Amino acid sequence: MGHPREGCGKVPGKSYEVEIAINEASKDFEIGKKVSFMALVDDQHSRYGSKTVVYPVGARPPQESDRAAAAERIKAANSAAYMQQAEKWLGYIKENLSKYWYKRGEEEVRAVAKKMEAAGLDPKDLLAKLSSLQEKWKGISTSESTLKKEANRWLGFIEDSLAQYWYKKGESEVRGIIKKMEAAGYDASETQKKLSDLQAKWDKKTGKKSTDGALAPGEVYLSAGSGNGGERFHVGDVIKNPHSGGATYLKILSEKSKYYAEDGLSFGVGDDSGYIYTATARPATDEESAPLREEEQAAAEQRAYKEKLQEIARDIREHGERPENAKPEGEKVYLSEQDERSVIYGGGQWLVVGSEWIWFVQNNGMDGDNWGANNIGGTGGSGAIGWRVPTTPELVDSIGVQPPVVKKRQW
Repeated sequence: MGHPREGCGKVPGKSYEVEIAINEASKDFEIGKKVSFMALVDDQHSRYGSKTVVYPVGARPPQESDRAAAAERIKAANSAAYMQQAEKWLGYIKENLSKYWYKRGEEEVRAVAKKMEAAGLDPKDLLAKLSSLQEKWKGISTSESTLKKEANRWLGFIEDSLAQYWYKKGESEVRGIIKKMEAAGYDASETQKKLSDLQAKWDKKTGKKSTDGALAPGEVYLSAGSGNGGERFHVGDVIKNPHSGGATYLKILSEKSKYYAEDGLSFGVGDDSGYIYTATARPATDEESAPLREEEQAAAEQRAYKEKLQEIARDIREHGERPENAKPEGEKVYLSEQDERSVIYGGGQWLVVGSEWIWFVQNNGMDGDNWGANNIGGTGGSGAIGWRVPTTPELVDSIGVQPPVVKKRQW
């Protein structure tokens, strides 16, 4: 299955470049030519940095007198653009379905579904495609032949590692598969014998038992792939336990990392190449976990604050008035960090707290937006739509002051 390609371009008047997806709407774009088109703008952020990907969805329409028809056209175009994002990851899942379930692909598809919901679009068709692949995987993953194939894959990794070390993760995976085979009533004796033979080879080569270096009571083994968003562990750091059961917070005792230049998906990297990070840890004491718990509490307060702003904005939009040629004055409070970043593209939402009025402003200056609906100008685009209600002490107190942000430790 082919995946969407990308080019790059510049927003007129801006110095930075954005990635432009090559699809049916953009395949005839010419290098060096200025084009105007409707698009879905996706700001993507990761530990590697931020980038903006533009998904063209069609030529910019003329100002339509029928606003409802224009809105439906834009809604359908945005839905198609989101589906283009997701199709890439659905393709990766499908390509690897005969070998394993591509977890990162699932996470990316579900992330697109959440974006669709936030934009007022229904992701049911997208989730139905994901569900269909999950059902196929369920049938594949529980068959005897698939379990044996998966066990042999991990046995191969163990054998490849024997010259240097005993591959504990491989042993753990094989033992887990043996349990699945036995629970399903399959004969696991051949797989068990292959594992025992490898253990005997290792014992003979090193004079050590393959179980040497086993975890001490209470300790746990952690593993994460860079392609799945995993990051290197740090000795002495306290983290939230990524596994269910056991202690909630763990202290890292030792860590290692290994780079795979190829076949990274087979080793849990989550990508064709990248790092596997491993660590051993023990339960953290209350004193050791206190800073992390404070950080989590601060993050929870931030989320609650942003949710409260969203509720206030909805209330102002439903019950406020919408005057023409308005110029809101007061302190600007963005509903989210994403809203603040979107302003330069003509998007974003915010509140304006003034002495007389409190406004909810929805930027409406992107290509494809119905600019004729705007009643506010000068917002970093072609204008915005604003609603207002009278300022009251209760509403000002409700908006309040943003809670402090506790920054995570930087490495």
